[in-house]
Amino acid sequence: MFALDTDYTIHYRITESKGSFKLSFWEPATRNEYRTQPYLFRANYLLPTIEAAQNVLKQYILVSGANGLPSTELPNHGKIRVFPHPTWSGQEFDIAEERSRSA
Repeated sequence: MFALDTDYTIHYRITESKGSFKLSFWEPATRNEYRTQPYLFRANYLLPTIEAAQNVLKQYILVSGANGLPSTELPNHGKIRVFPHPTWSGQEFDIAEERSRSA
């Protein structure tokens, strides 16, 4: 379940701050001339409890294509291996419509 450096991953961190918990997760990416930060996106949530932060993280990881989650609690920081394009079903385009446009 835990990821190697070569896997497609979601990185995350949960920190406590002033009585609440900040959950951050991001998809890493190499910096280049167009990308000034080392990620494609980063999301931040401020939640009232560690359990709420863990639940949001687990929901996001499952939606992002993880096979499952460990039965134990996740550590407060790390990376999880997911499948790229987990919601791709092949139904995103109407193939017949696309063919008629090109004819």
